[in-house]
Amino acid sequence: MKFRYKAASQSGEVLEGVFDAESEKAVVQRIQAQGHVPILVEKAKSVPKRSSGWNWARLGIRPKDADMFCIELATLLKAGLALNQALETLASMLKGRSIGEVVRDVQLQVRKGERLSSALKRHPKVFTEMDLSMVRTGEASGNLTAALERIAGFRERAREVREALTSTLIYPMILLVFAGISLVVILGIVIPKISVLFANAGHELPLITQMVVHMGEFIRDWWWAGLIALFSGVPYLRWRLRTVAFRAAWDRRLLTIPFLGTWISKYETARFTRILGTLLRSGMALLSAVEVARDVVVNANIKSGVSRVIAEIRQGHGFSASLLSVGIFPKLATDLLQVGEKTGSLDEMLLQVAHIYERDTQSQIKRMMSVLSPLLILFLAVLIGTIVMSVLVAVLGVNELAF
Repeated sequence: MKFRYKAASQSGEVLEGVFDAESEKAVVQRIQAQGHVPILVEKAKSVPKRSSGWNWARLGIRPKDADMFCIELATLLKAGLALNQALETLASMLKGRSIGEVVRDVQLQVRKGERLSSALKRHPKVFTEMDLSMVRTGEASGNLTAALERIAGFRERAREVREALTSTLIYPMILLVFAGISLVVILGIVIPKISVLFANAGHELPLITQMVVHMGEFIRDWWWAGLIALFSGVPYLRWRLRTVAFRAAWDRRLLTIPFLGTWISKYETARFTRILGTLLRSGMALLSAVEVARDVVVNANIKSGVSRVIAEIRQGHGFSASLLSVGIFPKLATDLLQVGEKTGSLDEMLLQVAHIYERDTQSQIKRMMSVLSPLLILFLAVLIGTIVMSVLVAVLGVNELAF
């Protein structure tokens, strides 16, 4: 049953809102528990239906905006501001930005008596289930500031890993794109025009030149088919990846690819242990924390393994023993977690494992890029050199014929 209420805060501010409760007495008790003085409580005649969540992400909210929200809110709460006042301050600071509208809505819901976790839940595109779980734990333990600081720390660490990976991949990707464009221009435009000159000379072209010319003619005549394949193949693959069977087979095959499979396994291990360790440190129960951490695992094969671990924990088995029997993570990780569980410092060991594998995955990417970039340049040099040589061989043949 819904009740409309008015209450006075300790600062004398009048608060209004709607509560779901069994009786007016329950509403009064809830208002008093929040430190407010009830003025009016009555049954709500009609309550406008609210959206379950606004997709503010479409308005340009970046992950960095949500990171800064958690960091700044934790800082304001640590400085002694009340939650409502801290949210109001943040909303005024972020006015005119999409994340500011989200903060304003969160502040409005908190002012009406909603918990912060309930207000954040209205924005699933901005705040993850892990964020909500940690906020709920902080609210239950009375240490919301610490929970927000842990969220901010986790988000900041995840952003550092993403940015390191992105910065490492930028140079090879730019090189590939410009090299691809250059090759298409040379083979699709330049070579066909040169081949006309050779054809008019009446000289039979060398084999290597014929191959390059045929390749150029193919690109010139069928470039549109390549574009169709590209722009239709990517959406088709994304659609297929939404099906459970295809996604499971795809992810299972990725794990068998040399280097890539090892890297994916270590990356998923780092993400899972980082989130699980953060949740346990915030005071969440192990089983609930593992269920939340499972949802952030991307690889379907590893996620299925975590589900088996959850089933074994429910049957009374230990966490590290379940991980070892399922075998979804590297043995070093499971061995370290066994030590952490035996010594009663599982959360600390999880974060240590996360640090080890985050550093390892970044090092692997850097090593791969340090080798891949020269190899890519060498490959392109050989390819372009072959094209130039094929043209020179044909030119020399025509000159010999002329003499």
